[in-house]
Amino acid sequence: MGPPTTTASPPSAEVSETPTSTRKKYYIHPVTFKVEDEIYRVPSHGLADASEVFATMFTLPQSNKGEGQSDENPIELPLCTKAEFESLLEVLYPNSEFQDPAKLSKEQWLHVLKLSTQWAMDEVRTLALSRLLAMRLPRLERIGIARKFKVTEWLLNDYPALIHSWGEIPLEELAAFFGWEMTARLSDLAAKAQLPLRVLHASATAKLWSTPGACKVQPKGRGGPAVHCTWIPKTLKHSQSIVFICSRCNRESLTDIVLEKTVPVPLYGQDLNEAIKAAFPADFD
Repeated sequence: MGPPTTTASPPSAEVSETPTSTRKKYYIHPVTFKVEDEIYRVPSHGLADASEVFATMFTLPQSNKGEGQSDENPIELPLCTKAEFESLLEVLYPNSEFQDPAKLSKEQWLHVLKLSTQWAMDEVRTLALSRLLAMRLPRLERIGIARKFKVTEWLLNDYPALIHSWGEIPLEELAAFFGWEMTARLSDLAAKAQLPLRVLHASATAKLWSTPGACKVQPKGRGGPAVHCTWIPKTLKHSQSIVFICSRCNRESLTDIVLEKTVPVPLYGQDLNEAIKAAFPADFD
């Protein structure tokens, strides 16, 4: 009987203990939300990049329950509806790179505007406002949106436009939209903005005619129209002297224009904007 055969066991394979690493750009953490009765699971970066509110939320230490890490324990968002949240997700997570966010409806952009304002998403809010502005909505609707979401720029464009076009929209329609108290304030501003510029008194040494066709150095009606017969500078708020030149005789006449304290000055430009802010402080706080 021959010698026993010895079978050498193969060398054991060395197991590498080099730790694996993750490249954050391609290591996407999903997060689970619950809105009303619906569960949503989306990459966290879209919300975190758009909002400091979510960026802070995702960096907070997770509880033992792992909130937001599973369908069984989602992060609940009670301050929005499913339709609103889905409209926002359409912008933050388009289905393809070729999807145009401009395809969203007016209602969807209003949803985006609401949540981007609520969650301090400044760039998304700016996008929503630009899309809504491009839709050329009726003036009252724009004012309503601007009042609700504190869009000062819109208000300082549309309030003056409404005031300067006062009478085009029936009072009943304005009252149904604003309420009678606010409509009354707007009506008062409109009256002040549309006041004609006039002078109550001019000095006796040089007559300032209030109608064109009167020469200031010739008897009324004989001379041609004077260049400045009816021109009163809008900035005129105090008594002052102005040199007028007759277009017919080219002679100068120094006229002292005296504005009495009871003379209201028409509102326009920055003065009108300040009056609007004072009348509706809640819109600009």
